[in-house]
Amino acid sequence: LALGLLLEAGRGEDARETADRLVASHRAMRGPDGWAQALFRLERLATLARATGDWTIADVVASAMAEHDPTYAGSHLAQAAVARHAGHADEALRQEALARKAWPAADPGLLSP
Repeated sequence: LALGLLLEAGRGEDARETADRLVASHRAMRGPDGWAQALFRLERLATLARATGDWTIADVVASAMAEHDPTYAGSHLAQAAVARHAGHADEALRQEALARKAWPAADPGLLSP
């Protein structure tokens, strides 16, 4: 919530510092439940960053997701979004293909570019 307010207020530097702290605290969660919660909290942060147009934070969080769980399709989708925004179409397509491989039974529209 605090990150969203900072992003919406255009306080990019404060938002980036907050995002860095949130990523670190989420990644430090222990146990299987903590690990899973961390992944979904990171995904929420990445979505928020993209929605507010802070692609620096979106990139940092997408990378953290990929480090946290390189097999999770959501990690690949987050990386694909960042790559596509940066104009790296080949990397976006590669990440989307990895997401499709990880989630072969996903809703058809979910994995569309």
